[in-house]
Amino acid sequence: MNFLFQFSEQLRVLFASLIRHGCIAGLPVFQAAGANGVILTHGSEFTVLLTGDFDIALPVFKSFDHPRFGVFELLVLHIPHHDVHCLASWQLLELSQVHDIRMNFFEKGVYCMLHREKYDKAVCLHLTIQLRNMGNCRSKKIKQTQPKNQGFESPFSNEEIREQLDRILGHAEFQATEKNRDFLRYIVEETLAGRSERIKGFSIACEVFGRGSDFDASHDPVVRIQAGRLRRAMERYYLVAGMQDPIRIKIPKGHYIPVFTRGSSPKPLASPAKNLPSQSKLAETCPVVLIVPLKDLTGKPELAYLGLGLATELSFELGHCADLCVVQYRDDIPGIRETGTKPDFTVEGSVFCDDINLKVIVQLIDSNTGVQLWADSLKAPLESTHLIDFQERTANSLSAHIAGEHGVIVRAMSSRSIQTANSGLTTYQAVLKGYAYWEKVDAVSYQQAFEALQQEVANGCDSGLVFTILSLLYFDNISQEYFDLDHTPMDEALNLAHVGIQLEPGNQLSRLALARGHFLNNQMDQALSDVETALALQPESLLFMDGIGYLMVLLGEWDRGEQLVRKAIRLNPYYRLYARYGLWLNAFRQQDYKRALEETEWIAEIGDFWGPLARAATLGQMGCPENAFEEVQRLLVLKPNFAERGRLLIAHAVKFPEIAERLIEGLSVAGLDID
Repeated sequence: MNFLFQFSEQLRVLFASLIRHGCIAGLPVFQAAGANGVILTHGSEFTVLLTGDFDIALPVFKSFDHPRFGVFELLVLHIPHHDVHCLASWQLLELSQVHDIRMNFFEKGVYCMLHREKYDKAVCLHLTIQLRNMGNCRSKKIKQTQPKNQGFESPFSNEEIREQLDRILGHAEFQATEKNRDFLRYIVEETLAGRSERIKGFSIACEVFGRGSDFDASHDPVVRIQAGRLRRAMERYYLVAGMQDPIRIKIPKGHYIPVFTRGSSPKPLASPAKNLPSQSKLAETCPVVLIVPLKDLTGKPELAYLGLGLATELSFELGHCADLCVVQYRDDIPGIRETGTKPDFTVEGSVFCDDINLKVIVQLIDSNTGVQLWADSLKAPLESTHLIDFQERTANSLSAHIAGEHGVIVRAMSSRSIQTANSGLTTYQAVLKGYAYWEKVDAVSYQQAFEALQQEVANGCDSGLVFTILSLLYFDNISQEYFDLDHTPMDEALNLAHVGIQLEPGNQLSRLALARGHFLNNQMDQALSDVETALALQPESLLFMDGIGYLMVLLGEWDRGEQLVRKAIRLNPYYRLYARYGLWLNAFRQQDYKRALEETEWIAEIGDFWGPLARAATLGQMGCPENAFEEVQRLLVLKPNFAERGRLLIAHAVKFPEIAERLIEGLSVAGLDID
């Protein structure tokens, strides 16, 4: 085992992704970098023989460079499958028949490797612990070659790239922690210095995140997790603020070396508003939410950061909600009293733990009355490798309960303003009218919301959310035909959606509204691009995951869309019921009518004509004309002219002709013939 301990350091230097190492038949073996390996020593030198996924492994070896270790030779050996013998989960590689001078470094003909699949290639990687005098190396038959520096080629000068880096780091829309800012600065500067080959998980963990030489990525995924967050922060910056930047910095998945490309200027957005004021009326009237760091009751100093960390994550998540003003209480910045801001709601809680589990309790308090409006608790195993993920999942779950049009805050604020006439509404109360319509989905609430939001726009409203919700009301009238379509022309609806994005480019709902418009207007590629943009803004947020998945299904991204919808249903107690339409449509597409019928039980609660339509068409395809006929009668109560308008109304939601025809066929079985 001392022998293994000696080589574990070398392995971790070689492979940042070292999974495990052990000893088989007296030889040290390991798994790392997509490969399985065995080590043989020869004086101060050692040789590594590997098999595995060389699409992953080879680039690691070819770019290897370390001051203490030198790569002398990289040789790919072809091993016929008949020479590979499996003993349980181990394989013995018989290489005695290979006649090559390099095999003199192997003192045995049988090499044990942790290997669960058969490959027809192996890699012989010969290394040496470099001595002060390289001439003392015992291997005189192997040509010594120095590792090649990959260098750095770019169409931009180092000064231009550093200017772009400073532009990103200094912008308010680059929402990243200080450590992730250091992460970005480190990989850019290392690349500019010509040391990109050294940008690996191990070096980042040590140089940026303060890990020691014993860092093991398989037990501490800090680099992988933080790299994902940094990529999302970069994507959001370029979507929201950096669209016209001259240089785009990207961190491709699979490694951490940044890529620099030329930026592209998007087409200007249409806008009916000129000289919009910088202060939003919505921001002046929307509720203020104070986030207080959770009390640390764990009794463990090493977990003291969790209370503040959870509050910061939740503040970040709720900060994306355009209808909330979020304030985080911190001891090192002016408090609520000093700034004169009075919160409407306060989020507070505590963190507990025992020897096995971590528990978080969170409460939402009405700051005016002190009444607890909502509380919840979440648990997770007390393992350091999962705490960062738990912190992020907790913030996503809490925001889904608190925010959104069906969340606790909207319900509380709606009860306060329910009797207010449209003429006396604040901007936030007009937004609540829109939320009330989405709750009821009927013509009366639609009319109230439409009038209130139109009045806000006529009064010079500067809230992107108002324009976004109004555009969605336009799209709903186009697809549902509540009133004369002349009141909601498509070009005006799209223009409203564009203004919503112009005013709030980082709002997922604004992007989804534009996607909905492009979908209705049969601009399918553009609609899918809009949906992808919305998802990229906050990929793990639960606030609009259901709506994103629903639109993906309608656009033909069947599997991805259904997965997102089901994830939202599982994690968000206030998911939008209309997302179930996507699950129904996908089941209907697959002619899985039993499952489709089960989904119609959910969408029947929405109240629009699509509920009985979906149920009637499904029952018709199942050969149940009597039950289908009952649903048709409900459909005609909600939409009396459906026989004349049905084909167009179906086409607004189903863009695939074969599926639309099967819907119409199912309705025909139920006794409803569509013109």
